[in-house]
Amino acid sequence: MPVSITYFGIKARNLLPILICEVGGVEYEFVNAAGQWPEPLKSQSPFGQLPFLVDGDLRIGQSLAIARYLARKVGILGDSDAEYGQSEQITQEMEDIYMGIAKAQNSPDKAAGYAEFFQKLNVHLTNLQKLLKGDRFTSKLTLGELAIFSIFNIIADFKPDFLGGHPQLQSFYNSIGSIPQIKAFFENPKVPLNQYFKIE
Repeated sequence: MPVSITYFGIKARNLLPILICEVGGVEYEFVNAAGQWPEPLKSQSPFGQLPFLVDGDLRIGQSLAIARYLARKVGILGDSDAEYGQSEQITQEMEDIYMGIAKAQNSPDKAAGYAEFFQKLNVHLTNLQKLLKGDRFTSKLTLGELAIFSIFNIIADFKPDFLGGHPQLQSFYNSIGSIPQIKAFFENPKVPLNQYFKIE
């Protein structure tokens, strides 16, 4: 039985769990919440929020809990304590960046909000680049790497050149994007991934 991921048909909190399923070979179905939110779906979610995942009798809310659950299922949490720690810290860094985008998107003055976001993003990118070993953060693909790739992919939709001053991070992004399952997914997405975050 496939797992189901319920969210809106936009590229946001749903991208990371979908990519984990793709690289891990987890069969999944996407439930588009359009026209079903708040009800009947709100009452089906553990915390009354989206996304949520259903795997058999198990129902999981909170986007990072979903990501970690799927990552454990497919074995990409890290092969050692050090790799697990590295993966976890960049997963949380992704969350910080995501919250910055969300703040900008919902700002009364979006242009000013996004200007502030990109100022702060440069600090995040500088710190992330210091953690790279070549073009990867970990020796094998981990949740953290997919998390960083997913947030970079979201940002690239509205500012394609944002990694211009960080060539190692650009190499990382290209490396993950060339993984066959990820490349195939973006060439022919199985779920609607309409752009949500926009400067204008």
